[in-house]
Amino acid sequence: MVEERPGFQRFSKIAVLAAVLVVLALIATVLLIFSDGRGSSTATLPDGTRVRFLGVSVGRAEFTTERKWMRIARRALPFRLQNLLPDSFSVSGMLENTNSITVHFLVPESASNSSRLPLPWYGVMAEDDSGFQYERIGSYGGSHHGNSDMELVSFGLASFPRRQSEFWLRLLDKAGKTVGSFRVKNPLPGTFAEWNPQPLPQTCTNGPVNLVLDSLELSPDGTTRLPHWRLDTADPTWQSAEIDYPKFSDCTGNLGFPLSPREKAWKVRTTVKRRHPQDFAPGEKVIFTNVSVPQAGTFTAVDQVAKCGDCEVKLLVFAPAGEFGISNGITRFVPPKNHAGGFTHSAGSSGSNQYESWIAGEPFVLVEIRNFENEDECLFSCREGSEVLPHMGLPGYTLTKSGSRIYYSTVALREGARSISIEVMLSRPLAFEFLLDPADSRITRKRFANARVGN
Repeated sequence: MVEERPGFQRFSKIAVLAAVLVVLALIATVLLIFSDGRGSSTATLPDGTRVRFLGVSVGRAEFTTERKWMRIARRALPFRLQNLLPDSFSVSGMLENTNSITVHFLVPESASNSSRLPLPWYGVMAEDDSGFQYERIGSYGGSHHGNSDMELVSFGLASFPRRQSEFWLRLLDKAGKTVGSFRVKNPLPGTFAEWNPQPLPQTCTNGPVNLVLDSLELSPDGTTRLPHWRLDTADPTWQSAEIDYPKFSDCTGNLGFPLSPREKAWKVRTTVKRRHPQDFAPGEKVIFTNVSVPQAGTFTAVDQVAKCGDCEVKLLVFAPAGEFGISNGITRFVPPKNHAGGFTHSAGSSGSNQYESWIAGEPFVLVEIRNFENEDECLFSCREGSEVLPHMGLPGYTLTKSGSRIYYSTVALREGARSISIEVMLSRPLAFEFLLDPADSRITRKRFANARVGN
């Protein structure tokens, strides 16, 4: 048996202590690096608030401030030393568009929306090196709490200078003046296809409809756009169709407005939609007849299925005013509650129980639609006998886990009604795209400005 000498034991203890001190020194150094402003990544606003820019994520990708060394340190450090580590935050991107970015900031919790106070700025905006400013995003973004007095605040940007390797990110006050700036590396650099614009007016045809873009007016500040359209069709079912609000994009992937006037072309996209029941052919609508009006505290389970074009339409229930719920996707119920008005939808869980509920101040129907296209709309028309009941507006919808939509729409019943007929129409819009020379809009912009002063 070998006996350890006292000197060796003392050396071993010193070596262990030295190793611990080295590790703590490294942790302290990293903490110092991550706690300072690191130059332009921190901005001090006029009210004294320090805002730190943390980084960028693409699409819906998760953004996290936790680093590998932090995960290792959490496992290695004793519990009492865990508070030496900084808070870590994780959040998903704000926009569904996979070509969008989300910018993330760290702000004092007292300055964030978690305290019901506005952020100490009124807008977030990307700017290129020529000074052109892209679409301004409002002062509220998604937020995520930490364990400290700091909070992660995120904003989704669909447009920014994609042709540059870096760009400016500005925080703006109420008057649009810059109160904080950050230099941001472009996470989506690349080469882009070239779009060739056409002169105005332009005509685009889709099915029975010809749509003409005569001109595009811009407000003097370039933020408000007003296309002038002409709709031409010989089909009477499309003559009263509505032209939707236009969407703008450029070949680099930017969406929204304003877009850089240095781009060779802007794409203007819109849809033409029918929203009047008389404009739909028999194959574009289904009718559910003799649907019993529910009494207070009960609901009418219909569960009838019909085909509407290539979609499947299922009238689920006719619910009374108040709340209707579904538990675990199976059990339906009407709790004994009264609600004065409005329409809300909620979903959640309690233990193993998953629930979903709808609350309305009027009786309402739930209709499930399968095999829809993204821009499809569902319209409702209800009758009591031969009388058309008042129109209650466009219905809302929720998405199910299987990918179908559940539409909900209130019904204005007459007193004493016993049954009604429910007509469901599938409105599939026609899409139109135009490639516009930004110079054309600048000329129109000048005319627009002159018109504003009476010329």
